[in-house]
Formats: sequence, structure tokens, C-alpha cells
Amino acid sequence: MAFKWVRGFMLWLAALMLSLVPLCPSSSAETSEESAAPYERVIIIGLDGAGAFFRGADTPNFDRIFAEGNVTWDGYAPYPTLSANGWGSILYGVSSDVHGLSNALINSTPFHNPRLTSIFGAVKKRWPDADVASIATAKAFDTGIIDTADDIYRFPSGKSVSRGAMMRKTWEYLDSHDPKLLFCYFGDTDAAGHAYGYGSEKYLQVVQDIDACIGELYDGFEERGLLENALFMIVTDHGGTPEGIHGETSQAETQVFFAVRGKHVPQGTEIRDLELRDIAAITLYALGIDIPETYSGRVPVGVFEGVGGGARGNDYRETDLKQYRGHKTVKETPALDLSDSLISMIRYRQTFDGESIEGLGGKKMLVSGWFGKALNTSASWIDTRVALDPSWPGVTFSMWIKAGSLKGDPLFITNKNWSTGDNAGIAVAWLKKYYKVNFGTGKKGSAEAYFTYMPDKFTRGWSHLLVSIDLINKTFTLYEDFRPAFTSTFGEGIDDILSLCTENSFTVGQDVTGKYSSKLNASLDEVMIFNAALTIDDVEELRLFYTR
Repeated sequence: MAFKWVRGFMLWLAALMLSLVPLCPSSSAETSEESAAPYERVIIIGLDGAGAFFRGADTPNFDRIFAEGNVTWDGYAPYPTLSANGWGSILYGVSSDVHGLSNALINSTPFHNPRLTSIFGAVKKRWPDADVASIATAKAFDTGIIDTADDIYRFPSGKSVSRGAMMRKTWEYLDSHDPKLLFCYFGDTDAAGHAYGYGSEKYLQVVQDIDACIGELYDGFEERGLLENALFMIVTDHGGTPEGIHGETSQAETQVFFAVRGKHVPQGTEIRDLELRDIAAITLYALGIDIPETYSGRVPVGVFEGVGGGARGNDYRETDLKQYRGHKTVKETPALDLSDSLISMIRYRQTFDGESIEGLGGKKMLVSGWFGKALNTSASWIDTRVALDPSWPGVTFSMWIKAGSLKGDPLFITNKNWSTGDNAGIAVAWLKKYYKVNFGTGKKGSAEAYFTYMPDKFTRGWSHLLVSIDLINKTFTLYEDFRPAFTSTFGEGIDDILSLCTENSFTVGQDVTGKYSSKLNASLDEVMIFNAALTIDDVEELRLFYTR
């Protein structure tokens, strides 16, 4: 009896140990992080300007593919409903207020924001040797939307191409690559919307043509074995109106569809509350990659079985800047408690709190500022009496802003005649919904960059603007509220840096003539000019100076 009991106990113990094996860590490839991911690859088809219009078109391929998947027609594209803003949110997992991409910028300036990680960059960080590709009809994805992560296959380069060329390049690429992430983009639907009106008969005919391409791609992927254990998605960035426009907040512009198919996708389940920035989170979750802290999107309910929901994260700007917007002025400007190295770079500082203000133009009109008083630029402007010196390795402009309604392209600071952008000098200005940084050599071909900044947030309270310009390396970074919003090069045509150093001193709230017609309707405080390009560490020191 004792022997039988011992033998039974040993068998029970062995069974127990075997049952615990899957719970224990293992160094084998079979239990690696990659094999634990829900999917081996993600394939995304991007359609520009498709809105929710696939629902009203004859799309047999779309219908058959997603009969075994899931579709929502009620996704949301936040304002502004523009292509660069939408694709930036889709690929970077943040609102357009954070990624800063704009249509005016993406066709000429490479994107680089050290705080943000695209879905391409996240895959390359997790698997450096993995194949990752973006194949598009629009050159902007190569030139201005995709980040600077190494070894991302990009097509086209230099000019946009037809959808036929894009399809041929896709098959050519897949003949020798097995991508972990593949993104294919069509711009035809947006072009048709602008030409014929979104939802029009001719527009829907283009949708049918694209549907045929979707069917060809899907069948080709399947023949190559790429769809086994893959997540397949179709996404779009915005809709449009019957008049052929988009950018605002009508339902026709903000309503977008989202379609997804894969082994863990429940059929017919409602996908709740999908926003463009959620698509990046969906992509990385599918590949088993931790979602970066900078992402504010999340996986919505209904995309995967038993997963999703919860509140979206706050964009880092929204989290960090509440203290700035609602700041209440104090009577005195704080003492200059900065490091010696930073103080040595200051060539101009105006607090507007003294008895006299040198270089004041127009009518003296002071209002409550970030500290003490501020200059009301609707009635006044300042000649700083400081010119850009050719010996400076860079220049940085820093100021607090509280703006009212802005029209035209008024100036924050410049050393040029603003009657034309080609005039020699540097200008930081405003244009509709954007900051604008302009470099002019006095010849044809000035370089400009635009940075998205939502007007409702801009006029809600105080903001801090800082532009750091490296005159040696010909790069510049715009900081919004002490956070890097965008880094770029001057662009072509600005080889003669000395031409930016005009004899004019910098003016604040006006151009150097003092007669520019567009008035800056704002309060400005703590205006500083540094004779170097401040680094991100310098900017952090400045933030602490104002907030600690």
C-alpha cells in the first residue's frame, strides 16, 4: 500500500511539473517575444481622402475580403482634416498638434522629431534586421512624412507616380523581401474628390478602380503566403465635401472608415470610438511591440477579441502645458537665475517692466504679461537694436505669446523687409493656422517651413515660442512650449548664410520698415535673442527658469 501511494504521488508530482512548464520562462525561440505576438506581420493599405465613401460604392473586392473581417464607417478624423495632419496621426500615434506635419511642409522638408516614433521606426527598433516598407503614389511619404529611422524601404523618391507604377514596385519589392510591416498608399481618391467632388459619380468610379487594385494586392499577398498570420488593414485620413474641399469639421470631412481582417478579429463586432491616432497603437499591438509612451492613441474595443478600450493617453503637450496656458502674472520679473553659459549667449532681453523701453515704435501700450507687463503688438512694436552678426554660429529667438484673432501673416520677429519672402533675412511669422519660419537671401527661392498650431489652443492662453537656428549646419528647430515641435534644414537655395545677416536689426511685432500692414494682435513678454542655436538641454534650463 505504501509503495502504491508513493508511486501515485510521484506520478501526480510529475504531471504537476509538466503542467507548470508553459508558465516558466524559456530561452527557446518558440517562447520568444516575437512568437508571442498576435501576428507575424501587418499590411496596411492607405487611401487618401476616402472618408466613408466606400459604403456607397460598388466594391466587390472590399466586400469579399472583409466579409471575414470587421469594418467601421464611423471612425473620426480630428480637425484639421488635411492629409499631412491625418497621415501623421496614423503613423505616429499622436494628434496633429503634436507631430506638427502640414501639407505645406511634407513635399520639401524631411521629417525629424526626436520625441516621436513612427510605426516604421518602432518595428525597426524592435527588429533591426526586419524588412519594413512604404510604397506610395505620393513622394511626400518619402520626403516629409516617414521618420528618419534607418533602412526603411521607401518608394517613390523625387516625384509622385501612378498607381500602376506603385503596384509594379510592390510586386518587385516582394520578389526579394518578406516585410514585417508593409504600407501601400493610393492618392487617387483624394485627387478625384478635389477634381469632381467627394461622393460624386466620377469620384465613386475611382473608388471602384481602387477596389480592383485592393483585390489584386490582397490576392497577390495571399499567393505569396503573406496573409497567413497577418493583420490586414485599410485606412484613410479624411473625407471631403461635394464641393471638393476638406480641412474643416463637417461630418463629410471627419467621418472615415476603417477595415481590418486577421485571425483574432471578431466579425460583426462594433468597433467603438476609433480615431486616426489609434491606428498606430493597433499596428504595434498586433506585432507584440510595447506602445511608446509618446503615443496617445489606444486599441479600440472591437478590433481584437477581448482587447481594447479605456481612455486615450494625453499628448505630452496637453499634459505639460496646462500650467502655462492659465498662468497668472506676478508683479515682478524673476531674477535672471540661469547658468553662466546660457547668460553669456543672451544678446537681447526685454521684460517690458522698466520705466523706459528702448526702440519702442507705435503707441506705447502695455498689458498684463507672463510676468509683470507685456507689449500689446496690435498698437506697438520694438526695434531691438540688435543685428545678426556674421560671426555668430547661430541665433535663437525666445518669447511668451498670448494671441488674439490673427489675420494675414503678421510677424513675431524679423530682420527683413516683409513685403516679399525673397528679401534677405530671417522671419518668424504667422499664416492662417501655422507658424511660418522664412529664410530669404535676396534672390528668388526663399525657404519656408510651416508648423501646425491649433488656433483654439493658441488663443486660449499663454504659449512659449522658441526658434533655434544653427547657421553652421543649416538646421533649425522650432520649440512650442519648450518641447521640440519640428527640426529641419533650410532647404535648397540658402547656401549663402551671410545673406541672412542684413544690416537691419531685429524688430518684434513688425518688419524692419515699421509699416507692414498685417498687425500682430498679441501680447508678447520676455523677448530674448541668443547668439547661438540653443540645444534641447538649454531649452529645458530656460523652462525651469520660468516654471520652478
